[in-house]
Amino acid sequence: MKEGVVRDSNSAIIDTMAKINSLLTITGKVGFEEEISATQAAHIIAFLDGEETKSIGITDISSMSAPLGQQFVQKLAESPQDAIKKSGAKTNAEKIVALAAYVLQGGGEAVKPNDIKAQFQLAREKTPAKFNRDLGTAILSGWLSRGDDHEIYLTDKVAGIFGPNFVFAKA
Repeated sequence: MKEGVVRDSNSAIIDTMAKINSLLTITGKVGFEEEISATQAAHIIAFLDGEETKSIGITDISSMSAPLGQQFVQKLAESPQDAIKKSGAKTNAEKIVALAAYVLQGGGEAVKPNDIKAQFQLAREKTPAKFNRDLGTAILSGWLSRGDDHEIYLTDKVAGIFGPNFVFAKA
């Protein structure tokens, strides 16, 4: 056996995996691209195959980057109604944020207010009568920001919005 290579009972190469990097590209309704280590790649493959990573000889997940981990395990919304449900949105401002995130998971960095309004109907929700006020509340809460071009951007406060532990942080 070569020096620096450790094999477990399943003969999986562990030690040198962290030194090999790959480019992970996920396409579909949502696109994602990031350079990852071989260890991270093995975790992803095991997850997709429905295996536990321990069964393939990898027990250290500390090397996984937080953004990759958050992006990878984040459950994406499949519909506007699902976006509201998964985010736990209760107020109109929270629903605006959830629907903006839903639109943006298809790609892009910003969304127009009219695109968000259109999602209310698709979610079988009544469009807020005071949409601009509620949008302003979402911006003041730090969940959204408005660019010079009047487009709406998500902030870091809503990272993982469709994940199981997400809670709208109050301003």
